[in-house]
Amino acid sequence: MDDTGYKHIGRPRAVVPAKPELITMPTLKIYSPSMQPELERIFETCFAALGWEYEPHGRHADILDIEKTYMESGCMWCLFEGGKIIGASAVRTIAPGVAEMKRLYVLPEYQGKGINAVILNYMIEEMVVRDIEFCETNLNLEDNSKVQSQWGEFETIQHKRRRCYIKDIK
Repeated sequence: MDDTGYKHIGRPRAVVPAKPELITMPTLKIYSPSMQPELERIFETCFAALGWEYEPHGRHADILDIEKTYMESGCMWCLFEGGKIIGASAVRTIAPGVAEMKRLYVLPEYQGKGINAVILNYMIEEMVVRDIEFCETNLNLEDNSKVQSQWGEFETIQHKRRRCYIKDIK
């Protein structure tokens, strides 16, 4: 001990891994038709992980026509890591100064790692550049805390409510 009463325990030793991991930063790219097949697989994988059936000729038909649905009045972005798409999202203008945010999905193995935040941050920057003042999200379950926590920094108005009810029929 020294005169302060603290015991000197020596200098900490740096722990260096035998083989350092290389960290690659994901890259966000604007959708192009060449990404279509892989993007469809991404949505199908994400929907399956949520227990949903992928219906490309039904309620998910917008995914088959990204050019018309999103690129004419907005944009779709794909997030790449190591040459493969790991997430995607889209925004389209629905009125002057108002956009609709759609199809924000990240592959299950990349969830919980901040990938969603990377995509969302870029989308917000793009909306500011495009003079978007308000943004509508697609339906989010009101008790989905992961999704609801994304909007903590924004002034939000809940004007729609989405709930699921289960009733046993005997």
